[in-house]
Amino acid sequence: PAQVKKTTYAKKSQILEICKKMFEIMIREATSVDLKKLVQKFVPEAIDREIEKATRSIYPLQNVYIRKAKILKSPKFDMSKLLELHGKTTDVCSSLFRGTSALLINLLSCRRPVRRLSRP
Repeated sequence: PAQVKKTTYAKKSQILEICKKMFEIMIREATSVDLKKLVQKFVPEAIDREIEKATRSIYPLQNVYIRKAKILKSPKFDMSKLLELHGKTTDVCSSLFRGTSALLINLLSCRRPVRRLSRP
């Protein structure tokens, strides 16, 4: 063709469409699996290739990489999932975890008492 330079630059409208499409793909992938499986998807660059394919009609992208990911909402703490991840535990350990979770629940539900100062 008539193009002389190796690089081309996308227009602002194309950039906005690409960002929107990337955001949709990332949200869909992040909400469908847990954190451990999501990290496993990041490593082989499966999401990167999916972004390249989805944005091909907007603008031909090359070398798409996920550079940084940020957790917007922390997952709820679930003791049973924690124990599943770390395998079987002894009875002492499980009773310790049960006590710890009860302590965490108590600490979260307790309100701090208001101290009243008595005047002489």
